[in-house]
Amino acid sequence: MIPRTLACILDQRDERESGLQAAEQHCDGCGALSLDGRWRTPTAKGWRIICPACAASSLRRHRRELQGAAYVSVREHGPSAANFLCAVCETARPATDWDHCHDHGLIRGPLCGSCNTMKGQGKDFLARPGSLQHLLQCDDCGARTGWTRCGNNASGRGADQTRLPACLVRRW
Repeated sequence: MIPRTLACILDQRDERESGLQAAEQHCDGCGALSLDGRWRTPTAKGWRIICPACAASSLRRHRRELQGAAYVSVREHGPSAANFLCAVCETARPATDWDHCHDHGLIRGPLCGSCNTMKGQGKDFLARPGSLQHLLQCDDCGARTGWTRCGNNASGRGADQTRLPACLVRRW
């Protein structure tokens, strides 16, 4: 049973969230109208409405140039993840965080706030196209298990989780 105060707070949050989703939202870059509210994305400076076209034109795709780099050094001295597009999203979305293997400390790539949250909480992340390939970007995980980034075993569709590297299986 939820305390009454908490139930009221959750109801207020739901009302605000539905109000935000129902409101007309225009891209901060070009002014295009978002029909479904999916352009609303968190950034380091707060929430922004940015269409895929503006995100793609103003940010760069991650081309694995930091793959295998130590997370600590990139976080302190490297480029900001906010300069890149999310490595997993099918539509162009700004990244907010550098995803990294917690067992080995190596960068996998930039993720948007939604993907990073889904990955961290284990919520349907593996069902997203490209998510398994993204998780296998840690060279040390692949070397330990013989996994490669090509071929059927890294397809991400119907993959047998018992064959995943141990550092990935634990989280899901």
